[in-house]
Amino acid sequence: MAAEQPSTDKQIEVQIERLAESHGDERSPEEIARLARESAAELEQAPIQDFVPNLVYNDVKSKLVESGTPADTNAKRAPESTPESTPEPS
Repeated sequence: MAAEQPSTDKQIEVQIERLAESHGDERSPEEIARLARESAAELEQAPIQDFVPNLVYNDVKSKLVESGTPADTNAKRAPESTPESTPEPS
């Protein structure tokens, strides 16, 4: 007999933990959990529940990035120009 798959709720809790680990310095775990639960509620009637935990993760991560959490903002910021890296005008 195959092992039972974790429930969608348990998988969402795992995603909340992942998000809290990566964004916990910028947002409280409670706020991250709230965003995840709101996203999950919107997907409650999704015909294929297997994808819901990943959709929740992606939705919350997107919201955190859009709100400008420092870790994500720094990761996406282009390196600042320095005189050595700035090409000379022709």
